[in-house]
Amino acid sequence: MTLLFNASPKGRAGEATGMRITVNQIGHVTIPLLFGALGSVAGFAAVFFSNAGFLAFGGYLSHRNLRRR
Repeated sequence: MTLLFNASPKGRAGEATGMRITVNQIGHVTIPLLFGALGSVAGFAAVFFSNAGFLAFGGYLSHRNLRRR
């Protein structure tokens, strides 16, 4: 939240916080639905490997961002 507050434009921290909470709550609803549908259609292995792929991609982006600094 501190990072969000510092990165938001002056006087608009409340709007940035509201957008963060909105996106977070949408993710809490849609991601389990998507992975549940994927699991029922393709099986547990597809859910496991797609989730592992997302985590690996996030790690790659984080590592790439860290190397730039």
